[in-house]
Amino acid sequence: MLYTLVNIPYGALASVMTEDAEQRNQINASRNVGMNVGILIVNGITANIMLFFSGKGAEVANGNGYFMTALVYAIISIPCFLAVFFTSKEQVVPEVTKEKFSLTATISGLVKNKNLMILLVIMILQMAAWMGRIGVVIYYIMYCLGSFTLIPVIMLAPSVCGIVSSLLVPKVMSKLGKRVTLQIAVTCQGLALLAMYFTPFDNLTLIIIESGLVGFFNVSFPCSLSLLGDAIDYNEYKTGIRNDGIAYATYGLAQKLGNAIGASVGVLLLAAFGYVANAQQTPETLHGINMVVNLMPAIIFFLTAIFAFTWRLKDSEADEVRAKLHERKSKENIE
Repeated sequence: MLYTLVNIPYGALASVMTEDAEQRNQINASRNVGMNVGILIVNGITANIMLFFSGKGAEVANGNGYFMTALVYAIISIPCFLAVFFTSKEQVVPEVTKEKFSLTATISGLVKNKNLMILLVIMILQMAAWMGRIGVVIYYIMYCLGSFTLIPVIMLAPSVCGIVSSLLVPKVMSKLGKRVTLQIAVTCQGLALLAMYFTPFDNLTLIIIESGLVGFFNVSFPCSLSLLGDAIDYNEYKTGIRNDGIAYATYGLAQKLGNAIGASVGVLLLAAFGYVANAQQTPETLHGINMVVNLMPAIIFFLTAIFAFTWRLKDSEADEVRAKLHERKSKENIE
């Protein structure tokens, strides 16, 4: 609950820090870079921290190791949150309204916000594919590839490549548009996973390359965050109500739904294919694991690209909306 309390205003910051679309793209891309760098650091040091707090000579982390590691990260997060608080500034001011806040009217307005509802579906699909795969990819590495030592390589390759692509994506969005960039990204992720599905398990070099490509094209999240800002601006233009926090909360709900659906369905499908823990898997089960980890996420990414065609708000139209909002607010300030 506390994570959600912090994450909602943090996620909504980009749309209120600036009205400039390119600056929003850069902010959201920077967030993606930070996320991947954080993943690299956490994956690289967490195991050692847990073993350190588990007692001298411990080979397996115990409860105290897990607790103290979580505590260390919690303490580190405090100055990070404070740094964001003291260095960020909201520039976009909502239009003044004399109407009292109504939860019913707010929810009704969100449901009627077509662009936001489209993003909700896109995010559910994205998270179901991405997080659903992350939840079960370890089984693919351990049983299909037959190499426990490859886990760090396969898990870190997407993050390293994701850092590089996140630095490039603002320019790509400016040139091609947010929706098109998102569609290209998820389509390429799907193609990389489809290639991995057909790659023999003993071709480890190619599998590592394909895993890196999946991470390199994992830039649809900053794209969707930038589209969220456009949806918020358009809704304010049409209704006179700006709801950054509630809109991002809806976006966050979609993330959690997609995560829950992807992770739970993935585990259930592994059981359906005959997976047995800590045992030699049958060829049919190995094929099933490959399908769950690579083929099914690929299909979901392709569906995401297709569904994104329902987003009709062009970047140029969103820029016009922001210009009209700025003009409207300027007149209100004069009056």
